[in-house]
Amino acid sequence: RILQPFAPFLALALGLSATAAQAFDEAGIRAAVDTTIGPLMSQHDIPGMAVAITVDGRAYVFNYGVMSRRGQEPVTDHTLFEVGSVTKVLTATLAAYAASL
Repeated sequence: RILQPFAPFLALALGLSATAAQAFDEAGIRAAVDTTIGPLMSQHDIPGMAVAITVDGRAYVFNYGVMSRRGQEPVTDHTLFEVGSVTKVLTATLAAYAASL
């Protein structure tokens, strides 16, 4: 149960690991992210999200859906999201990442 909030991200990480044998190009990375994010958005009725990952030190940002259920404005690199009640999970993840550096 503790890892349940991380399940989609673990699936994404495993998907990228499976792609590791292939060259990391943006199209391959996008395909791995799309495979995880599409079903996640459908399952949880999420109107839009932005996903940022780093692979070999390079940042990739992918935007999905719209900013609001009431509007049609797409999510962009400049969209601001409310963090809500996930700050503890985010803080713990960042702390774990910092400790691994």
